[in-house]
Amino acid sequence: MHDMIEKINNVLRYQMNFKWISGSPYYGENKYYKNSFVAHTQKHPIGERYKYRYGVKWNEIIDYANYKSTVDSYYKVSTDLSKKFNLISKENYDIQYVKKHESVNIVNLNNGLIVCLKYNEYTNYFDIATCFFPSKLYKLFSIKDKIFSKQGKIEKEYATDKLGFIPYQEIDNNTEINIKSFEEAMGEFFGVNSIEYQILFNNANDNIDDIINNIASNITEYLEFMESIIKDEFDREYYFVFNDGIEYIAKLSLLYKLKDNRYNTLYQKFLNIDINNVYKDTLDECKKYIDESGRKNGNNI
Repeated sequence: MHDMIEKINNVLRYQMNFKWISGSPYYGENKYYKNSFVAHTQKHPIGERYKYRYGVKWNEIIDYANYKSTVDSYYKVSTDLSKKFNLISKENYDIQYVKKHESVNIVNLNNGLIVCLKYNEYTNYFDIATCFFPSKLYKLFSIKDKIFSKQGKIEKEYATDKLGFIPYQEIDNNTEINIKSFEEAMGEFFGVNSIEYQILFNNANDNIDDIINNIASNITEYLEFMESIIKDEFDREYYFVFNDGIEYIAKLSLLYKLKDNRYNTLYQKFLNIDINNVYKDTLDECKKYIDESGRKNGNNI
């Protein structure tokens, strides 16, 4: 923890130029994207423009006149936000350290945009891993409450001389509140009228074979891609971008709810590419929420 804080203070504070990580940690639409920036351009400002409530936020900062203007404006907002480290104390921006996968988020408090930075030990710089508006699903599993004392002061253990550095930690919320948040997040992700949502919360099980088979295939493709690029421990850390896996965790929950025999195999594949138990913890949370929701509704699942 303290080593990373020192790196943030000594490197990020004085880093003037930012670039996206090389390679492509995201696989989609049955094709490889040539680099991470292109992958995330497709995933976020383009893919989310008309998707979910948070997608409309891109209209405020992205020039959608054509593909080039879209790419250029996304690159600009991501690099501009990366440079806001020295403005953290002015309260328009926040910095978050996500301990589980050792990434640094810089957040624009005016609109909620996040740029996620990963430390590159070979260059001694922070590279951009992604730039996104967090959905309820992401917030549920990754964005946690800040560590404050009851008096609102930052705990001394995490304070630095020049920067109030606030990492995130897991918190124990009321189970019923978490179940409600889980249902809301899944509703936002799949849509409350979707068959996926009906499977999870209304026990739909008619005419769902094609949907479930497609989900299992989709998850398998993602995991096979991740396995193909992880060659050693450095790759495991460097290529791992948590929010890229969130949607597959959500989909895997459907297999768990249905007790599909492919669940355990895919669950183990997630654990094989896991880092600091991020996938495991999130998958286990999904199981807990689904089981608790079933008991609450009187269902034996």
